[in-house]
Amino acid sequence: MSILAHGLRAAAGASSLTLSLFDYSYLESINTSSFTLPSNEAGDLLVFVAQVDSLTDTTTPTGWTLAASSADGGIRKTNIIWYKIAESGDTSLDTNWQYIDAFCLCFRTSYPVDIFQHYDGASQTTTGNPTAQVVSSGASTGTSTLVVGAVFEAGTTNPAFSTFSPAADETITEGIDCSIAYKIYNEGDTPVDHTVDMDDLGNEMSLCSVYFEIGVRVPITEFDFITSTFSSTNDSSYTFTDTNIGDADDNRNVVLALASRGDPSNKQINSISIGGITATKIIRSFTDNTFVEYWYAKVPTGTTATISVTMSGSVYRLGVAVYRVIAPSLTLYDSAQDSTGPFNLSVDTPDLPAAVIAIATGNVDATATWSGLTEDCDFKMDSNRIMTTASTFSDSENTPLSVTCTFTAYDFLESTSIVLI
Repeated sequence: MSILAHGLRAAAGASSLTLSLFDYSYLESINTSSFTLPSNEAGDLLVFVAQVDSLTDTTTPTGWTLAASSADGGIRKTNIIWYKIAESGDTSLDTNWQYIDAFCLCFRTSYPVDIFQHYDGASQTTTGNPTAQVVSSGASTGTSTLVVGAVFEAGTTNPAFSTFSPAADETITEGIDCSIAYKIYNEGDTPVDHTVDMDDLGNEMSLCSVYFEIGVRVPITEFDFITSTFSSTNDSSYTFTDTNIGDADDNRNVVLALASRGDPSNKQINSISIGGITATKIIRSFTDNTFVEYWYAKVPTGTTATISVTMSGSVYRLGVAVYRVIAPSLTLYDSAQDSTGPFNLSVDTPDLPAAVIAIATGNVDATATWSGLTEDCDFKMDSNRIMTTASTFSDSENTPLSVTCTFTAYDFLESTSIVLI
């Protein structure tokens, strides 16, 4: 398995990832309510590029991602690049298109991918000569890389690139006011930077470009609850020395679930370090003066570490649960929050390995019962402050995974669950 930056990999046991143009569609119209997408199937990669009248609603449609856009109110033209991984039933883009010139390219891969991410998106709409655009595709760490550029000019059939260098694999023209070109770097190729430009062709011009990294996410391979600890003091900073963080690994992420109570209610964690490494906040939730937070840091060495927590002000107690997650990178996939008991913390999990963690706390002398997850810790920071966490390592799609937590008493409550991939 070849590991790449940005959390990408080549599929284990698969042939090299290859990308190729499968189909495309195009349209030139003064007024239409629908753009027909090219023939596609779930998992194909769709890239839509258009110049439209500025009166058109160019809100990015659900499921699509905006890579670049520009507008010139003087000539009432807007240029957009949208893209997505196709789903079953993707047949059209429906809105009140005004003066549209557009292409949609459909690319097919040799095996399914779940990373299709744009970088360096650029767009310029102007009445003058557009500025040349440099696409930094040489920096790509994708298993495959796709460079796309397009030129538009109202009234010019098949407007030409003055520069697309290095040369495109193909430039597509269909007798409309747009030309589109692409370059593919498949697994094993070495991507390089591209320059894309057009001449001053007269009026209502747009020049746009972008590159995409394509690959498969490296999944979480190990997930463990390690330990829990707490302080029963009121303070604005806390230090937990020699805390167990589990076996070392180059891809070890130490994830912390924390709970506290501040007065007034705007107290929060300002910073955390784990073994001297600065941690990143994943999510925070709070109700009144009770709050919970998740933080993580990649800590490759050592089996114990000092955890240092700095607050925005003095708080009442602090509880910490420590988890070990092995993955090149972590992404928050879903979360749920509840501040009324019993807690409903149901979340969606994807069809790939995922770490599910939930935390619940309250200013009560109580015990906790979990359903849907395995309880990891259940302790009192003092006689009237409970903290509990639970987790599971999921490897199948659940919409949702049912998670509940029940206390034997309720007061000053907060709970949050997260799904990490």
